[in-house]
Amino acid sequence: VSKEGSILSLTKDGKNGNSGFSYFQKLSQSPTFVTIVRSGRAWIMPKKNYWRLCYGIAIMTPDNYLLADLSREYPSPLPGCTKHDPSQHQIFDLEELPPLEKINGKVAILSVLSGNVYFHWMVDLLPRIEILRQGINLEEIDWFVVNDHQQPFQRETLKSIGIKEEKILASDRHPHIQAKELVVPSYPSYLGWLQPWGLKFLREEFLKDININRSELSERIYVGRSNARYRQVINEEEVVKILCQFGFTYVTPESMSLENQIAIFAHAKIIVAPHGSGLTNIVFSNPGTKVIEFFSPHYLRYYYWHISRLLGLEHYYLIGETFGCYPIRNIMYESSLVEDILVNLDSLNQMLKVIGIV
Repeated sequence: VSKEGSILSLTKDGKNGNSGFSYFQKLSQSPTFVTIVRSGRAWIMPKKNYWRLCYGIAIMTPDNYLLADLSREYPSPLPGCTKHDPSQHQIFDLEELPPLEKINGKVAILSVLSGNVYFHWMVDLLPRIEILRQGINLEEIDWFVVNDHQQPFQRETLKSIGIKEEKILASDRHPHIQAKELVVPSYPSYLGWLQPWGLKFLREEFLKDININRSELSERIYVGRSNARYRQVINEEEVVKILCQFGFTYVTPESMSLENQIAIFAHAKIIVAPHGSGLTNIVFSNPGTKVIEFFSPHYLRYYYWHISRLLGLEHYYLIGETFGCYPIRNIMYESSLVEDILVNLDSLNQMLKVIGIV
């Protein structure tokens, strides 16, 4: 079911040709590789505020050539786009780079765009470690550069993979470095585009030894953003009231250990959430799980539709209502990325009925 302008959009993958993401089904896997650059340099834009995180990465040879395949920036081209021009990379417009730090050793660059965000950490950064260890002994690496390692999920995942904390450098505090040997694994794919092998890696690495049959776990969860600083559901209280009638439990993954997050999503059969990092853990869900994702009208992303397609989940989305006054919207929200979501409650009820929850 898909109705133009009616807010409601049901897009169960494989049964609805009206999905707005259907173009991406044509994409093939990208090749992966590891590049070693002797005396190579890396500039990785540090976090500036709560939503403007790493917006640019440049990997350079000692004679100042940009390695385009290993460099990225926002706005990032959509999957399949062939019109991106590396010569327009923002590093060429910088008046001055941060002071250069020279490191006498073998340094692996793992940082990614928005790498402080849980989704991009799990989907874009961690699979680079898997690429790296396919051809490189991790014990031979002197330093691993990641965006940061202050958040619990960053420390927990790196520890689980076997990277020692004393070998970690945060690019947020070391944004411009030159190493005796710069070891740079390729990006897994397009930004936020999880490959089948990457999904397999995450599930094998973190799902093992997780007890998903604990009695306190709910089969129906609503993933809230009450602790988030942006993109909140304006009428969340009313949304939760409706969902609670049908046995949903409110969860905030960021307040839990990684193990508990994984267990909750692996156990759940129906997941409702606004678009955001809270949905990342559907990578640990089981085939057939129903996922309902809320979007604002000006910020739709393919991330969780794609993961659902890889895993055999039933993905649906509901587009929130448009705010009436465009000038006020521009004052309230610096970017569409931070825009809040107003859920149409009638559309939500209709969606719950159509997909068999009510």
